[in-house]
Amino acid sequence: MIKTLLLTNTIAPYRIPVLNRLKEHNDIELKVWYLEEREKNRQWNINHQEINYNYTCLPGIHTYIQRLDMGVHINPGIFLGL
Repeated sequence: MIKTLLLTNTIAPYRIPVLNRLKEHNDIELKVWYLEEREKNRQWNINHQEINYNYTCLPGIHTYIQRLDMGVHINPGIFLGL
């Protein structure tokens, strides 16, 4: 069994089917940590019922820098979740 932790910025609807498929693999134990559920510059509708893998949205402080088109995340939960 390969334990796999994926750390990524936000829940993206186009990644859900890929991660669901990866979770189906018998040799992989998948866990996904999101820094934020939804970034300010994304207006995606997230259907949480579609997500079949183990995931957590970590607590933190988030902001968006419009000029740089960049989300900034401060998540001490990364260290607490280990």
